[in-house]
Amino acid sequence: MKWYFILASNFNKIKINQNLNYLKVLETLNQQAWEEDHKKIVVMIGDQIPHTPEETLSLMTLYNLPNPRKINWEKEVLDLQAKGVRIHSV
Repeated sequence: MKWYFILASNFNKIKINQNLNYLKVLETLNQQAWEEDHKKIVVMIGDQIPHTPEETLSLMTLYNLPNPRKINWEKEVLDLQAKGVRIHSV
């Protein structure tokens, strides 16, 4: 059994605004090579409602983050589900 931990607070070290951490986590999880024969479970702990892609682009631009883009949390979640990743939010 392998355990991987990606903490949203780690993204603060690379100057990502706290409001965008969960979006970057979802995007990063989608970029991972998930092993087919393993159970894939993600627990997301957050205190905000998801931003729209337009809000994400606006915030990334406002905070002068590299590669500002519209991250669509719904698409990221659907892509993870298609890979067999179960997401539990708290």
